[in-house]
Amino acid sequence: MSTRVPARAWVAGPDEAEAIAGLLVEFRDHMGSGWPSENAFLASVERLLEDRDTEFLLATPDDGRAARGRAAAALPPQRLEGRPDAWIEDLFVRADARRAASATPS
Repeated sequence: MSTRVPARAWVAGPDEAEAIAGLLVEFRDHMGSGWPSENAFLASVERLLEDRDTEFLLATPDDGRAARGRAAAALPPQRLEGRPDAWIEDLFVRADARRAASATPS
């Protein structure tokens, strides 16, 4: 038996800055911190979305739900040289989406 997670992931666009910042705030809260502020996160995300060497990935367990997870990917020099590499710098999945999987026969 294998485990399959029905998920969808995509590279976030500038119009998703608030969703990304919201996930960062949830991570901050999860870690028990009150800093940086929500506005500081949003400003940072908006700035990073303009950086061609940084991408945010969003994911959801299905097509009908809002993003439940976020990863920040930095594009290393290899990527800029045409190789499809990226470094995941951090990853966060909302508590209600963790370990969300459905068992399917292999």
